[in-house]
Amino acid sequence: MEQEEKPRRLWVYVLATILLISVMATGLIYRDLQLKQQEAAAWEQSWEKLTKKLEKASLQVAIAPISLNFTAIDPVKRVPGTGFTYLMGYVTVSRLTRIVARPIILHVGFSVNVEAPDYGNITYSYTESQELEIAPPEFDTIQIPWGAFPIEMKNFTSGDVILWNMEVTVSVEWLGYMVATQRTSALYTLEVV
Repeated sequence: MEQEEKPRRLWVYVLATILLISVMATGLIYRDLQLKQQEAAAWEQSWEKLTKKLEKASLQVAIAPISLNFTAIDPVKRVPGTGFTYLMGYVTVSRLTRIVARPIILHVGFSVNVEAPDYGNITYSYTESQELEIAPPEFDTIQIPWGAFPIEMKNFTSGDVILWNMEVTVSVEWLGYMVATQRTSALYTLEVV
């Protein structure tokens, strides 16, 4: 009987030891998990503080508004009723030296609304946006080209007028925050001959 009890005791000791080791390992893992959660919470709190400071700083970056102008090259154009043409112009953005933070990213967007007689057909392709990173603080004025080509016109008659209304939006970004925005519009008139 004693011989049968020795292996049983040995198994009890082995199982008890495994159980004790498992409980200790679980305790250590749980403690490490608690420490990691506390570290993550501290990092998140630091990140939120940094983000708030950055937002406050971004509000002070634009000391003065930027200036925006669009120059249309050949804004009134005589065109055939069926054929191809093009439009060109450029954006001038100035007063950039008043934005002290660098580098900044200049985003320029163009949106177009074309008004034409219903019986004619017009299809076109144009520059929808431009982006430019500006690092040196001494750059005050930037000129950015714009164009529309091809502009294909079909079935228009002499005397028709096609109006090309365009809105230009410029925004200045610093570290992911918009610090200045400006808009202007332009009008091209295509007179069918």
